[in-house]
Amino acid sequence: MNLRDQISLLLDTDEGDHNDENIKGYNEAVNEILALFDRKRTFNELAEQTYPGVTFDTALPQQWVNIMANRGFDVRRNFVTLYPKDSLAYMAPITAEGIRMAAVIASNIEK
Repeated sequence: MNLRDQISLLLDTDEGDHNDENIKGYNEAVNEILALFDRKRTFNELAEQTYPGVTFDTALPQQWVNIMANRGFDVRRNFVTLYPKDSLAYMAPITAEGIRMAAVIASNIEK
């Protein structure tokens, strides 16, 4: 649900519900939602938050970037290379757009 939808839900109150307590709750909820969007996180912060404790690199293999570009996806700033312990490195999404791309890519892979 996007920010506009969340705020719309908060505004959906009955006429009689506009007392001081409800207005205070509304203001707190709006401030909480807006706080999520106030500070833009850096690319590294997104990766650290999404994959805590996993070694990552913001550099992506150029060949993979080219292949994805040929398929219509700009993966830059949406993926990182992960280096999990006891596993091979792989590219992983760190943004909502990256997750969407990964889902489209996964659904198009022939099994």
